[in-house]
Amino acid sequence: MALFTKQHDNEDYIVLAMFLMVSSDASIDERELLGLKGILSSLPRFKGFNFEEAMIDAKTFIIENGFKKSFDKFKEIRSEEMKKTVLILAIEASMLDHIITDSEEDVIVDLSHSMGLDDEILERAIDVISWKYSLDEH
Repeated sequence: MALFTKQHDNEDYIVLAMFLMVSSDASIDERELLGLKGILSSLPRFKGFNFEEAMIDAKTFIIENGFKKSFDKFKEIRSEEMKKTVLILAIEASMLDHIITDSEEDVIVDLSHSMGLDDEILERAIDVISWKYSLDEH
């Protein structure tokens, strides 16, 4: 089953954004995949979702379309709520190791701009997710 060919397009956008995030450094380790699965499994919309298949589909999509061209897919999202959800969950994926690297920041900015979100929303989202993860350190 490929991405964006079924009734779960919103979930596919989320999975693709999160996969782009963890693959921004050109490698994906098991810890990152487990982290993605943990984040997604906590969301009601992903109940019964096949994570392993979705990750393979996201990887295939990126290989077939190219890393940078994959961002064009997000231009199709019309709902402002879905755009923000995709952005927030991508940022959360970047924080699996408690820092946002330069390559992850580039993905966040590219993703935000491809969806037409303004920089104020981007900065607020980064701040909120960063605060959430800084609580783990205190």
